[in-house]
This record gives sequence, structure tokens and C-alpha cells, in this order.
Amino acid sequence: MKNVLVNFNIQNMVFDRKKFLGGLLFALVCWAGCDYSGELSEVQSTTTNGQAYSISYPDYMTAEKAGKLSPTAKVQYCNYFRNVYSVVTDTIKTDSTSFGQYAQQQTKQLISLLQRPQKIDSTLVQIDGKKAIKVAYTGTVGKEQLTERIYYQLIFVEGKKNSYLITLWTWDKWRQKYLTDFDRISQSFKER
Repeated sequence: MKNVLVNFNIQNMVFDRKKFLGGLLFALVCWAGCDYSGELSEVQSTTTNGQAYSISYPDYMTAEKAGKLSPTAKVQYCNYFRNVYSVVTDTIKTDSTSFGQYAQQQTKQLISLLQRPQKIDSTLVQIDGKKAIKVAYTGTVGKEQLTERIYYQLIFVEGKKNSYLITLWTWDKWRQKYLTDFDRISQSFKER
């Protein structure tokens, strides 16, 4: 009987050791898969009227090819694990709507979707030598117990024939972590 107990314990130890080594290997693969350089990679696209433009994203963000982030944006990049998202939309400029009115309309549309919206920033900037407006808001989204405070950054760029909207967002509690990358992304925009 004593030999049976010793054999049983030795078999359990070997099995636990295999589990431990397997778990360690899995953790190392996951850790290596999350190691990013932070370098930007350029993405090229065109507007609905054929104007070429480019924007760059950090290597931890990948293309969302299924169009889950926006039904109209050609450029959609994200990292679902890190909860970081970006879309670029364009609108053909018209005489009936000024660039400022366009920015105001799009900002109001975002605010209407938020619970307890709070304005963080509104600044005139230059991107690619063009007039641009950066607006930032936080707000709660979701229903009942599934709610989260989200940080949004809207960057409006007045192009030659188009107005562009670069939208970036993440959880508000991670805002500071991604602010530098958000600025790098928006400043990389170039109209060709």
C-alpha cells in the first residue's frame, strides 16, 4: 500500500510539473506577443472623391477590416485588448457648411451619444500645414451595469477639397497612457 501512495504522489508531481512548464511557456508567448516597439507604420487611403491621404499608427494597433468601428470610415485601426481605437472619415467640402460648422456638428453628434459629457480640450492646431481643430471629451457610455467612462479626441483637418475627422478613443482611466500616441497619430496625417 505504501508503494502505491508513493507512486501516486510521484505521478501527480510529474503532472503538476508539466502543467507548470506549459503555463510558463504560455505566459512567455503572451508576454512576447504584447511586446511592441511603438514605431509608427503608415497607412494610405483615398477619400470618396479620390483625394489621397496617409496616417500612421503604432505597431500595437491593427486594421479593423470588418468595419466594426464605423460603417463609413475607410481607415479603422484598433487594439481590442488595450481598448484603443481610431477611425478616419472624410467629407467633401461644400459652400453651405464652413469648416468650423462641420467641426461643431460632428462634436455635437458625439456629445449626444454620451452620458455626463465633459469637455477636456478645444484647441486650434496645424496638421500637415493645414488648419485643424482638436477637441477632447470624456463621457460615460453603456447601459445599466455595463458602463465605462471613455476619453475621445476629435481632430478636424481642413484639406484641399475635403474635411477630415480623425477620431481616437480609449478608456478615460487610460487617457494619460495614450495621449502621446494620440498626438503622434494625428500629427502624422498627410494629404497627398
